[in-house]
Amino acid sequence: MKQRARRARRARKGPSPVAQVLDVFLSARLSKRTIQAYRADLDQFTSFYGISREEAVQRLASPEANHLAQRWLDSLVGVESYATRRRRASTLRSLRRLCGTFGLCEGQLHVEVLKKAAKDMRGPSVDVVRKILTACGEGAEGLRNRALIILMATLGLRRSEAASLRVDDYDREDKRLRVYGKRGKMRVMDVPGAAAEVLEEWIDFDKPEEAIFHAIGRSTPLTGSGVSDLFNRLSERVGEKVRPGGMRHFALTKALEAGFSWKTVMGFAGHEKAESLTYYDDRPEPGPDAATRVAESVADKLTKGIEDG
Repeated sequence: MKQRARRARRARKGPSPVAQVLDVFLSARLSKRTIQAYRADLDQFTSFYGISREEAVQRLASPEANHLAQRWLDSLVGVESYATRRRRASTLRSLRRLCGTFGLCEGQLHVEVLKKAAKDMRGPSVDVVRKILTACGEGAEGLRNRALIILMATLGLRRSEAASLRVDDYDREDKRLRVYGKRGKMRVMDVPGAAAEVLEEWIDFDKPEEAIFHAIGRSTPLTGSGVSDLFNRLSERVGEKVRPGGMRHFALTKALEAGFSWKTVMGFAGHEKAESLTYYDDRPEPGPDAATRVAESVADKLTKGIEDG
Protein backbone atom coordinates (compact mmCIF):
# COMPACT_ATOMS: atom_id res chain seq x y z
CA MET A 1 0.00 0.00 0.00
CA LYS A 2 2.78 2.42 0.92
CA GLN A 3 4.58 1.79 -2.40
CA ARG A 4 1.36 2.42 -4.33
CA ALA A 5 0.86 5.65 -2.44
CA ARG A 6 4.37 6.81 -3.25
CA ARG A 7 3.90 5.98 -6.95
CA ALA A 8 0.60 7.84 -6.96
CA ARG A 9 2.20 10.93 -5.40
CA ARG A 10 5.01 10.85 -7.98
CA ALA A 11 2.45 10.52 -10.79
CA ARG A 12 0.54 13.57 -9.50
CA LYS A 13 3.75 15.62 -9.27
CA GLY A 14 4.71 14.83 -12.86
CA PRO A 15 8.16 14.14 -14.27
CA SER A 16 11.21 15.51 -12.49
CA PRO A 17 13.17 18.43 -13.98
CA VAL A 18 15.90 16.00 -15.05
CA ALA A 19 13.38 13.83 -16.87
CA GLN A 20 11.88 16.93 -18.50
CA VAL A 21 15.32 18.01 -19.71
CA LEU A 22 15.89 14.62 -21.31
CA ASP A 23 12.45 14.61 -22.87
CA VAL A 24 12.93 18.01 -24.49
CA PHE A 25 16.54 17.31 -25.43
CA LEU A 26 15.59 14.16 -27.32
CA SER A 27 12.28 15.57 -28.46
CA ALA A 28 10.61 14.50 -31.68
CA ARG A 29 10.33 18.21 -32.53
CA LEU A 30 13.97 18.05 -33.61
CA SER A 31 15.08 16.53 -36.86
CA LYS A 32 15.62 12.79 -36.92
CA ARG A 33 19.31 13.28 -37.72
CA THR A 34 19.84 15.65 -34.79
CA ILE A 35 18.10 13.28 -32.37
CA GLN A 36 20.31 10.40 -33.53
CA ALA A 37 23.43 12.50 -33.05
CA TYR A 38 22.31 13.67 -29.59
CA ARG A 39 21.51 10.11 -28.51
CA ALA A 40 24.85 8.79 -29.79
CA ASP A 41 26.85 11.55 -28.08
CA LEU A 42 24.96 11.26 -24.81
CA ASP A 43 25.31 7.47 -24.78
CA GLN A 44 29.06 7.79 -25.42
CA PHE A 45 29.33 10.15 -22.47
CA THR A 46 27.32 7.90 -20.15
CA SER A 47 29.28 4.84 -21.24
CA PHE A 48 32.60 6.56 -20.50
CA TYR A 49 31.54 7.27 -16.91
CA GLY A 50 29.32 4.21 -16.43
CA ILE A 51 26.25 6.25 -15.54
CA SER A 52 22.64 6.59 -16.73
CA ARG A 53 21.29 9.40 -18.88
CA GLU A 54 19.58 10.93 -15.85
CA GLU A 55 22.86 10.92 -13.93
CA ALA A 56 24.58 12.47 -16.93
CA VAL A 57 22.14 15.37 -16.88
CA GLN A 58 22.69 15.84 -13.14
CA ARG A 59 26.47 15.86 -13.56
CA LEU A 60 26.39 18.26 -16.49
CA ALA A 61 24.29 20.57 -14.33
CA SER A 62 26.78 20.35 -11.46
CA PRO A 63 29.86 22.52 -10.73
CA GLU A 64 32.13 19.72 -12.00
CA ALA A 65 30.54 19.75 -15.46
CA ASN A 66 33.52 21.44 -17.18
CA HIS A 67 35.99 18.96 -15.76
CA LEU A 68 33.87 15.91 -16.62
CA ALA A 69 33.18 17.06 -20.16
CA GLN A 70 36.80 18.04 -20.83
CA ARG A 71 38.11 14.73 -19.53
CA TRP A 72 35.78 12.80 -21.84
CA LEU A 73 36.61 14.91 -24.88
CA ASP A 74 40.36 14.60 -24.22
CA SER A 75 40.02 10.82 -24.12
CA LEU A 76 38.76 10.91 -27.71
CA VAL A 77 41.82 12.72 -29.11
CA GLY A 78 43.56 10.43 -31.57
CA VAL A 79 40.51 8.14 -31.60
CA GLU A 80 37.94 10.31 -33.35
CA SER A 81 38.25 13.08 -35.90
CA TYR A 82 38.36 16.74 -34.88
CA ALA A 83 34.96 17.35 -36.53
CA THR A 84 33.31 14.50 -34.61
CA ARG A 85 34.72 15.72 -31.29
CA ARG A 86 33.52 19.24 -32.01
CA ARG A 87 30.03 17.89 -32.59
CA ARG A 88 30.12 15.95 -29.33
CA ALA A 89 31.22 19.08 -27.48
CA SER A 90 28.35 20.99 -29.08
CA THR A 91 25.93 18.32 -27.84
CA LEU A 92 27.13 18.72 -24.26
CA ARG A 93 26.92 22.51 -24.49
CA SER A 94 23.34 22.27 -25.74
CA LEU A 95 22.40 19.94 -22.91
CA ARG A 96 23.99 22.26 -20.34
CA ARG A 97 22.08 25.25 -21.74
CA LEU A 98 18.85 23.29 -21.51
CA CYS A 99 19.63 22.45 -17.88
CA GLY A 100 19.94 26.18 -17.28
CA THR A 101 16.58 26.81 -18.92
CA PHE A 102 14.99 24.42 -16.43
CA GLY A 103 16.73 26.13 -13.52
CA LEU A 104 19.10 23.25 -12.77
CA CYS A 105 22.29 25.33 -13.18
CA GLU A 106 23.76 28.66 -14.20
CA GLY A 107 26.45 29.43 -16.72
CA GLN A 108 27.59 27.73 -19.89
CA LEU A 109 29.83 24.73 -20.43
CA HIS A 110 33.43 25.74 -21.14
CA VAL A 111 35.49 23.04 -22.87
CA GLU A 112 38.30 23.02 -25.40
CA VAL A 113 38.41 20.65 -28.37
CA LEU A 114 42.05 19.84 -29.11
CA LYS A 115 42.96 19.51 -32.77
CA LYS A 116 45.58 16.88 -31.98
CA ALA A 117 47.01 15.04 -29.03
CA ALA A 118 49.35 17.04 -26.85
CA LYS A 119 52.93 16.01 -27.28
CA ASP A 120 54.65 14.14 -24.51
CA MET A 121 57.59 16.48 -23.93
CA ARG A 122 59.08 14.77 -20.91
CA GLY A 123 61.78 13.02 -22.93
CA PRO A 124 63.22 9.58 -22.25
CA SER A 125 63.98 8.27 -18.77
CA VAL A 126 67.47 8.22 -17.28
CA ASP A 127 67.65 4.46 -17.89
CA VAL A 128 66.83 4.86 -21.59
CA VAL A 129 69.48 7.58 -22.01
CA ARG A 130 72.01 5.26 -20.37
CA LYS A 131 71.03 2.47 -22.78
CA ILE A 132 71.56 4.83 -25.72
CA LEU A 133 75.01 5.77 -24.42
CA THR A 134 75.95 2.12 -23.94
CA ALA A 135 74.76 1.34 -27.48
CA CYS A 136 77.24 3.89 -28.90
CA GLY A 137 79.89 1.16 -28.91
CA GLU A 138 83.65 1.56 -29.03
CA GLY A 139 86.19 3.21 -31.31
CA ALA A 140 86.16 6.67 -32.82
CA GLU A 141 82.48 6.62 -33.73
CA GLY A 142 81.43 5.44 -30.28
CA LEU A 143 83.52 8.14 -28.61
CA ARG A 144 82.08 10.85 -30.88
CA ASN A 145 78.52 9.68 -30.37
CA ARG A 146 78.85 9.56 -26.57
CA ALA A 147 80.29 13.08 -26.48
CA LEU A 148 77.49 14.35 -28.71
CA ILE A 149 74.67 12.70 -26.76
CA ILE A 150 75.98 13.62 -23.31
CA LEU A 151 76.37 17.22 -24.43
CA MET A 152 72.82 17.30 -25.84
CA ALA A 153 71.33 15.65 -22.75
CA THR A 154 73.15 17.82 -20.18
CA LEU A 155 72.85 21.17 -21.96
CA GLY A 156 69.47 20.56 -23.63
CA LEU A 157 70.83 21.31 -27.09
CA ARG A 158 68.77 21.20 -30.25
CA ARG A 159 70.16 18.87 -32.89
CA SER A 160 71.08 21.86 -35.10
CA GLU A 161 72.88 23.53 -32.19
CA ALA A 162 74.95 20.43 -31.48
CA ALA A 163 75.77 19.82 -35.14
CA SER A 164 76.95 23.40 -35.69
CA LEU A 165 79.43 23.49 -32.79
CA ARG A 166 82.98 24.53 -33.75
CA VAL A 167 86.26 23.93 -31.97
CA ASP A 168 86.69 27.61 -31.16
CA ASP A 169 83.23 27.65 -29.52
CA TYR A 170 84.62 25.67 -26.58
CA ASP A 171 86.74 27.39 -23.92
CA ARG A 172 88.67 24.52 -22.42
CA GLU A 173 90.07 26.50 -19.53
CA ASP A 174 86.73 27.87 -18.28
CA LYS A 175 84.70 24.85 -19.46
CA ARG A 176 82.30 27.13 -21.31
CA LEU A 177 80.61 26.64 -24.66
CA ARG A 178 79.15 29.12 -27.13
CA VAL A 179 75.87 27.81 -28.52
CA TYR A 180 74.10 29.38 -31.49
CA GLY A 181 70.36 28.84 -31.38
CA LYS A 182 67.44 29.92 -33.51
CA ARG A 183 68.00 33.03 -35.63
CA GLY A 184 71.67 32.90 -34.69
CA LYS A 185 71.05 33.94 -31.08
CA MET A 186 74.10 33.04 -29.03
CA ARG A 187 74.19 31.87 -25.41
CA VAL A 188 77.21 30.83 -23.34
CA MET A 189 76.78 27.67 -21.30
CA ASP A 190 78.89 26.10 -18.56
CA VAL A 191 79.78 22.50 -19.40
CA PRO A 192 79.56 20.29 -16.27
CA GLY A 193 82.57 18.19 -15.30
CA ALA A 194 81.46 14.78 -16.61
CA ALA A 195 80.29 16.23 -19.94
CA ALA A 196 83.46 18.32 -20.30
CA GLU A 197 85.59 15.24 -19.68
CA VAL A 198 83.92 13.22 -22.45
CA LEU A 199 83.95 16.19 -24.84
CA GLU A 200 87.67 16.82 -24.28
CA GLU A 201 88.43 13.12 -24.66
CA TRP A 202 86.84 13.24 -28.12
CA ILE A 203 88.63 16.48 -29.08
CA ASP A 204 92.01 15.10 -27.93
CA PHE A 205 91.43 11.86 -29.82
CA ASP A 206 90.11 13.33 -33.06
CA LYS A 207 91.84 16.75 -33.08
CA PRO A 208 89.12 18.38 -35.20
CA GLU A 209 90.06 21.57 -37.01
CA GLU A 210 86.64 23.16 -37.42
CA ALA A 211 83.46 21.21 -36.64
CA ILE A 212 83.59 19.36 -33.31
CA PHE A 213 81.23 16.68 -34.58
CA HIS A 214 81.82 15.46 -38.11
CA ALA A 215 81.68 12.31 -40.22
CA ILE A 216 84.29 9.76 -39.15
CA GLY A 217 87.33 9.90 -41.43
CA ARG A 218 86.13 13.12 -43.05
CA SER A 219 85.93 16.77 -42.09
CA THR A 220 82.32 17.07 -43.26
CA PRO A 221 80.29 18.45 -40.32
CA LEU A 222 77.33 16.49 -39.05
CA THR A 223 73.98 17.95 -40.05
CA GLY A 224 70.68 17.95 -38.23
CA SER A 225 69.53 15.10 -40.46
CA GLY A 226 72.74 13.22 -39.74
CA VAL A 227 72.08 13.51 -35.99
CA SER A 228 68.56 12.15 -36.55
CA ASP A 229 69.94 9.20 -38.53
CA LEU A 230 72.36 8.47 -35.70
CA PHE A 231 69.53 8.37 -33.15
CA ASN A 232 67.50 6.11 -35.42
CA ARG A 233 70.35 3.58 -35.54
CA LEU A 234 70.87 3.69 -31.79
CA SER A 235 67.12 3.38 -31.18
CA GLU A 236 67.06 0.15 -33.17
CA ARG A 237 69.90 -1.25 -31.06
CA VAL A 238 68.17 -0.58 -27.73
CA GLY A 239 64.60 -1.24 -28.89
CA GLU A 240 63.43 2.20 -27.70
CA LYS A 241 62.42 5.03 -30.01
CA VAL A 242 64.49 8.06 -29.01
CA ARG A 243 64.70 11.22 -31.11
CA PRO A 244 67.33 13.99 -30.87
CA GLY A 245 64.68 16.32 -29.43
CA GLY A 246 64.23 13.82 -26.61
CA MET A 247 67.62 14.85 -25.19
CA ARG A 248 66.48 18.46 -25.00
CA HIS A 249 63.15 17.48 -23.46
CA PHE A 250 65.01 15.29 -20.96
CA ALA A 251 67.25 18.17 -19.85
CA LEU A 252 64.48 20.77 -19.55
CA THR A 253 62.14 18.42 -17.70
CA LYS A 254 64.88 17.53 -15.21
CA ALA A 255 65.70 21.21 -14.69
CA LEU A 256 62.07 22.02 -13.87
CA GLU A 257 61.75 18.97 -11.62
CA ALA A 258 64.87 20.15 -9.74
CA GLY A 259 63.01 23.34 -8.84
CA PHE A 260 64.77 25.87 -11.05
CA SER A 261 62.67 28.92 -11.93
CA TRP A 262 61.12 29.34 -15.35
CA LYS A 263 63.36 32.36 -15.96
CA THR A 264 66.47 30.28 -15.27
CA VAL A 265 65.32 27.40 -17.48
CA MET A 266 64.37 29.85 -20.25
CA GLY A 267 67.96 31.13 -20.34
CA PHE A 268 69.29 27.58 -20.19
CA ALA A 269 67.11 26.49 -23.12
CA GLY A 270 67.42 29.61 -25.22
CA HIS A 271 63.66 30.16 -25.17
CA GLU A 272 62.28 33.65 -25.65
CA LYS A 273 58.76 32.94 -24.40
CA ALA A 274 57.87 31.53 -21.00
CA GLU A 275 54.84 29.67 -22.37
CA SER A 276 57.20 27.40 -24.33
CA LEU A 277 58.15 25.77 -21.03
CA THR A 278 54.60 24.69 -20.27
CA TYR A 279 55.12 21.71 -22.59
CA TYR A 280 57.98 20.44 -20.43
CA ASP A 281 56.56 21.19 -17.00
CA ASP A 282 55.15 17.86 -15.82
CA ARG A 283 55.21 18.73 -12.13
CA PRO A 284 51.97 17.95 -10.23
CA GLU A 285 49.46 20.73 -9.68
CA PRO A 286 49.88 22.49 -6.32
CA GLY A 287 46.37 21.56 -5.20
CA PRO A 288 43.22 23.54 -4.43
CA ASP A 289 44.60 24.87 -1.13
CA ALA A 290 47.78 26.32 -2.69
CA ALA A 291 46.49 29.89 -2.66
CA THR A 292 45.50 29.52 0.99
CA ARG A 293 48.95 28.21 1.90
CA VAL A 294 50.65 31.10 0.07
CA ALA A 295 48.44 33.64 1.85
CA GLU A 296 49.13 32.02 5.23
CA SER A 297 52.87 32.08 4.55
CA VAL A 298 52.80 35.79 3.66
CA ALA A 299 50.62 36.57 6.68
CA ASP A 300 53.01 34.69 8.99
CA LYS A 301 55.98 36.65 7.68
CA LEU A 302 54.20 39.98 8.01
CA THR A 303 52.99 39.17 11.51
CA LYS A 304 56.44 38.01 12.55
CA GLY A 305 57.92 41.25 11.26
CA ILE A 306 55.45 43.32 13.29
CA GLU A 307 56.04 41.26 16.44
CA ASP A 308 59.80 41.48 16.04
CA GLY A 309 59.54 45.21 15.53
